[in-house]
Amino acid sequence: MPAAEDHRRNGLLGATGADVLTATNGPIRIGLIGAGAAGRLHASAIAAVPGLALVGVADMRAERAADLAGRFDARGAGIDELLDADDVDAVFIAAPTAVHLPIARRAIGSGKHVFVEKPVAEHPDEIRALERVAREAGVVIIPGHNYLHQPECARLVRHVHDGMIGRTRSLHISYAIRHDEELAGHYGGVLREVMVHHAYIALATLGRPDRVHGGVSTTGWSRLDSDDQAWMVWEYDDGTLAMLYGTFAVDDLGPDPGTFSVKALGTTGTTSYSWRSATTIDPDGPFTFGMPLYVETYEHQARAFRDVLRGEAEPASTLDDAAVVAEVIDAVSMNATTTRGIRPPTDREDQT
Repeated sequence: MPAAEDHRRNGLLGATGADVLTATNGPIRIGLIGAGAAGRLHASAIAAVPGLALVGVADMRAERAADLAGRFDARGAGIDELLDADDVDAVFIAAPTAVHLPIARRAIGSGKHVFVEKPVAEHPDEIRALERVAREAGVVIIPGHNYLHQPECARLVRHVHDGMIGRTRSLHISYAIRHDEELAGHYGGVLREVMVHHAYIALATLGRPDRVHGGVSTTGWSRLDSDDQAWMVWEYDDGTLAMLYGTFAVDDLGPDPGTFSVKALGTTGTTSYSWRSATTIDPDGPFTFGMPLYVETYEHQARAFRDVLRGEAEPASTLDDAAVVAEVIDAVSMNATTTRGIRPPTDREDQT
């Protein structure tokens, strides 16, 4: 197995939680920015975690912020109002990616600790600049790499690092969840919207790759021009491979489905986990069935953020990780626009 880099050595990219909030007697007071689908999941998660308190919600649509805030006995507020509030210790940024950076910088300038959804930003230089700002201000900033906080995912990473499966030779990550075109229109393409998850899991499990191959398929949408399928192969000098695939085009309805699954194959064993280990009938949900393990990642993530701020844990993922992920996604995106693979010769060409 390639030696996985310890991306947590940078600590909190600022002051440690022990320096910051362990002396507080009350809950850590959270302001949530963004009241859309992700914001609603974060609000529920914050409310479910002891030691956190949702005190305010802001959104570009004031009525949406007020509605979500009212469900949790919080107040609706403007973004600047929330960032300047004395009763807010930290902010969760679940707004569109395009506004992550200015809101995060504004929050840091107000002395707030920051959780920022993935992708933090599209370009690695922007992410590293934000990390420097946070470090200089002495505040905590953590990316929304929520799948890593799932205990089943953390167990898989630990199995690989501990050598339980011998020398790891391959890692397989699949996301196959059909989105209708209307739902997909609320997101970006699969490469930048979904494969971020694959990338930070591969990074935590195996470390930075030595070479990356990847691309996107011709889209099957009738109106959207975003990619609906993407793939990457991470290659390591010792021969280890990570094979990563994501699609909005189809569900995996076969046996042992790759709805979302992670599997590591080693010389003496295998370790894996899958969202399909728990499913529900969910007639009000956007997909064919409900996936509780996905929803649970938000609560595990909120709990981890609390523990980091208290100085009781190191972050599972950092802005350095987010910057590496952005580098990889950028490289694959560039490859997808400049090459279309090698077309094998036809029988006729073979005979000439």
